[in-house]
Amino acid sequence: MNDHEIRKMFDTEPNLTLGRLAMITGKTVQELKAILMPGFNAHCLNNANITTVSHLATKAEAKMLD
Repeated sequence: MNDHEIRKMFDTEPNLTLGRLAMITGKTVQELKAILMPGFNAHCLNNANITTVSHLATKAEAKMLD
Protein backbone atom coordinates (compact mmCIF):
# COMPACT_ATOMS: atom_id res chain seq x y z
CA MET A 1 0.00 0.00 0.00
CA ASN A 2 1.49 3.34 -1.01
CA ASP A 3 1.34 6.61 0.95
CA HIS A 4 -1.54 7.99 -1.11
CA GLU A 5 -3.63 4.87 -0.49
CA ILE A 6 -2.87 5.05 3.25
CA ARG A 7 -3.97 8.71 3.43
CA LYS A 8 -7.13 7.94 1.45
CA MET A 9 -8.03 5.00 3.71
CA PHE A 10 -7.41 7.05 6.85
CA ASP A 11 -9.51 9.94 5.53
CA THR A 12 -12.45 7.76 4.49
CA GLU A 13 -12.67 5.46 7.53
CA PRO A 14 -13.76 7.62 10.50
CA ASN A 15 -13.27 4.90 13.13
CA LEU A 16 -9.90 3.69 11.88
CA THR A 17 -7.17 3.94 14.51
CA LEU A 18 -3.48 4.19 13.80
CA GLY A 19 -3.01 0.82 15.49
CA ARG A 20 -5.49 -0.85 13.16
CA LEU A 21 -4.03 0.93 10.13
CA ALA A 22 -0.60 -0.34 11.16
CA MET A 23 -1.91 -3.91 11.16
CA ILE A 24 -3.50 -3.44 7.73
CA THR A 25 -0.48 -1.80 6.09
CA GLY A 26 2.37 -3.55 7.88
CA LYS A 27 3.86 -0.17 8.80
CA THR A 28 4.61 1.04 12.31
CA VAL A 29 2.52 3.71 14.00
CA GLN A 30 5.54 6.04 13.81
CA GLU A 31 5.80 5.46 10.05
CA LEU A 32 2.08 6.15 9.66
CA LYS A 33 2.35 9.38 11.65
CA ALA A 34 5.12 10.52 9.32
CA ILE A 35 2.90 9.74 6.30
CA LEU A 36 -0.28 11.27 7.70
CA MET A 37 1.24 14.29 9.41
CA PRO A 38 4.38 15.32 7.50
CA GLY A 39 6.50 17.76 9.45
CA PHE A 40 4.82 16.90 12.73
CA ASN A 41 7.73 14.85 14.09
CA ALA A 42 10.19 17.70 13.60
CA HIS A 43 7.81 20.06 15.37
CA CYS A 44 7.48 17.71 18.33
CA LEU A 45 11.21 17.35 18.75
CA ASN A 46 11.31 21.08 19.40
CA ASN A 47 8.47 20.82 21.91
CA ALA A 48 9.16 19.99 25.56
CA ASN A 49 5.95 17.97 25.81
CA ILE A 50 6.87 15.08 23.47
CA THR A 51 4.82 12.49 25.39
CA THR A 52 1.60 13.46 23.59
CA VAL A 53 2.99 12.10 20.32
CA SER A 54 2.94 8.54 21.60
CA HIS A 55 -0.70 8.83 22.63
CA LEU A 56 -2.16 9.58 19.21
CA ALA A 57 -4.67 6.88 18.51
CA THR A 58 -7.57 8.20 16.51
CA LYS A 59 -8.18 10.33 13.49
CA ALA A 60 -9.94 12.90 15.68
CA GLU A 61 -6.86 13.27 17.87
CA ALA A 62 -4.62 13.64 14.84
CA LYS A 63 -6.85 16.33 13.35
CA MET A 64 -6.82 18.29 16.62
CA LEU A 65 -3.09 18.85 16.06
CA ASP A 66 -3.65 20.72 12.79
